This record gives sequence, C-alpha cells and structure tokens, in this order.
Amino acid sequence: MPKQKRPQCLKCKNLALSRGLCRDHYAKAYYLIRSGINTEQELVESGELLPSRGRGRRPANPELLEDNPTKSELRSLVALLKRVLIKIEKKLKEKGGGNIKIT
Repeated sequence: MPKQKRPQCLKCKNLALSRGLCRDHYAKAYYLIRSGINTEQELVESGELLPSRGRGRRPANPELLEDNPTKSELRSLVALLKRVLIKIEKKLKEKGGGNIKIT
C-alpha cells in the first residue's frame, strides 16, 4: 500500500490538521470569524479555508437535555440525601441498631 501524502497547510508548509490549515492558522481563522472581521463563507470563497465536510460533534439531542439535572440541582439532591441518611442512622441507634453506619 503506498504511503499517503500528509496534507500541507494552505498558508505554510506545516501539517494541515483541520480544514486545510495548521493549528496556528486555524486559530487565526477562528479568531477572525468569532470577532466578526470575516465570515466563514468569505474565508472559504477566498480559498483561505476549506469548506466544512459536515463531520465532527453531533448536535446534542434536546430531548435528552431536558431530563438532565444541572449541577446545582444535583448538589441540592445530594445534600437532601445526606440529611435523610443521618436521620435514619439516628433512628437505628435509638432502636438499638448497634453501630450501623450508612456511608
């Protein structure tokens, strides 16, 4: 099997990692797009950035996100469960449960 040629950055001789650009040039293109200096389409049309191939992270499923609690909700739930466990431990000790420790 012949060795594949490694892609080269469109702007320099470094290895292209994403959309035809090396890490440094991709970061600069990303900055230009995010700061509003250029649009992604302008960079693609001028040949400074390859078009997206539509891969990468899939968008999150909104139905799954609705059921996921936030970190603060989880912290509140953990605190509540700890209080309940402490009450259970006290009741067990009162009834002669011995050295039962719920952790």
